[in-house]
Amino acid sequence: MLAISWDTIRLFLHVLAATIWVGGQLVLAALVPVLRKGGVATEAARRFNQVAWVAFAVLVATGIWNVAAVGHMSPSYRTTLIVKLVVVAISGVTAALHIRSRTARSRAVFGALTGLSALGALFLGVLLAGLTSSAKRRRVGQRDRRRGGAAMRDDPFPVEWTGRQAVVAFPGRVDISNVDQLRDRLLAVINRGAAVLIADMTGTASCDHAGVEAMARACQRAAISGTQVRLVVTAPGVRRVLAIESLDRMVPIYPSLEAAMAAGHEPGWPAGNNAMVSAATARSVTPAVLWQLIDALGDGLLLVSHDGKIVLVNRRCAEMFGYPREELTGLPVDALVPSGVRAVHQDYRAGYHREPEIRPMAERARLVALRKDGATLPVEITLSPVPTASETFVLAVVRDATEPGRRHDLLDLAQGAVAEQPQVTRDLLDRVVQRLYQVGLTVQAASGLPGDVAREHLAEALDQLDDTILQIRNYSLKHLAPLATGWSAS
Repeated sequence: MLAISWDTIRLFLHVLAATIWVGGQLVLAALVPVLRKGGVATEAARRFNQVAWVAFAVLVATGIWNVAAVGHMSPSYRTTLIVKLVVVAISGVTAALHIRSRTARSRAVFGALTGLSALGALFLGVLLAGLTSSAKRRRVGQRDRRRGGAAMRDDPFPVEWTGRQAVVAFPGRVDISNVDQLRDRLLAVINRGAAVLIADMTGTASCDHAGVEAMARACQRAAISGTQVRLVVTAPGVRRVLAIESLDRMVPIYPSLEAAMAAGHEPGWPAGNNAMVSAATARSVTPAVLWQLIDALGDGLLLVSHDGKIVLVNRRCAEMFGYPREELTGLPVDALVPSGVRAVHQDYRAGYHREPEIRPMAERARLVALRKDGATLPVEITLSPVPTASETFVLAVVRDATEPGRRHDLLDLAQGAVAEQPQVTRDLLDRVVQRLYQVGLTVQAASGLPGDVAREHLAEALDQLDDTILQIRNYSLKHLAPLATGWSAS
């Protein structure tokens, strides 16, 4: 079954409303003598008006929708459109005057004007549709001539070969009217043995779900045949459709045909005559398999959108921060940062989105994250930009920094046991290090802030230092003093 697009729905509603408004008037006019004999002419007209005015409103709304979908207009198209709008307005005004008329003569005059103007608007609408089709054919012909006449005039998807690289030119609109030709053409190019297939959508202004589905099927066949697919997209509307259908995650997208043709094979992509991927292997790598792979990683994964919302998270990351996975998805990433440094983190995140780059763990200082239960967690993070057709996401690989620290602590405890060092000193050292680390973060957050806000942060840091000193004193009096007395006595 053919796919249903918004263009199909718009055209259906417009034709249906025109049928009721224009055809209903003609039918009612023909039945008036019979209705008068039966004494129900007035009631029939009242009932018709209840349906006709709703149809008129739909007719006007879908007409505005049609104008918005056309985009660029030629002078002849614009002139015809203005005349049609005037005729539609006359049809509506005369219909209203017909209802309010008190004499048979005036009702007859306004009724005739309403019917004639409605027919005129219908004729002009058909004329506009013909102008639109002619303009599309001219654009296709002009593009074919720019390509050196390699494609036939009636071919909406001409192909240009350069070695084993094929460029398939798309028309101005891809929808259910040409989606079968699109699918057949792409599959024919792949079956012919193309190493690289470039879908040139430079001149494409709109593409519906059916067109995207056809391209997705071609991409699946290309993966089996070892053909690399590239898209060239310039229209923002087409980019949005590809992003909604997630095709931008399957195929690399380039801003120009020259960039797509100049690009080499992507890293890790098989090249050469023997570049083949088995059909069984391609079918076995399903989204479920990929999710299992992501969840099997020992590090946490976060994918963050440009507005700071978490859009993807793996199982390890959810466990690390103490959240259910579904609760982390959609949460602002700033919620995983302690409140004392949240403002600084927001500025840092905004700066990174302006100039995204790969930042490995080894090049970044250890950070502190915030769990759902309010506890802090030292972490190491790698950042990588993930560009798509709609926006650039940021992939964060999060590692629990306490895990290697615990291994070092076990080694220190073993060495301390050999040297007969007290366990309590080691516990005290861990507490002091954690507290001083938090103090350092608070002081770091104060840098670059206005004077009053910075003083508040510094005061908070001093309070943390006082609390740390008090803990050291109490801990020493409770544990270290008895141990020191016992050691001296021995």
